[in-house]
Amino acid sequence: MSPVERLLLRQEVEDFPHQEADLLDQRRFRDWLDLLADDLVYFMPIRRNVKFGQQEERENTRQGEGISWFDEDKWTLTKRVEQVLT
Repeated sequence: MSPVERLLLRQEVEDFPHQEADLLDQRRFRDWLDLLADDLVYFMPIRRNVKFGQQEERENTRQGEGISWFDEDKWTLTKRVEQVLT
């Protein structure tokens, strides 16, 4: 990858969160969904207080095991958007 290509890619990556936020702020949810990859995984574990030394193994819940704040894919996000737009 040339330095120019690297710079352009970096700019695109840095601009993406702003573009995404603008679409969400404007409630253009379908356009926002179009930005997302079809194999998107949106996962946010729940953190637990654990004994020192056990944090690597037990501090965060794991995807597909137990509960989490979010464990979504593009299909479920699409359904949420459809619900919001009704």
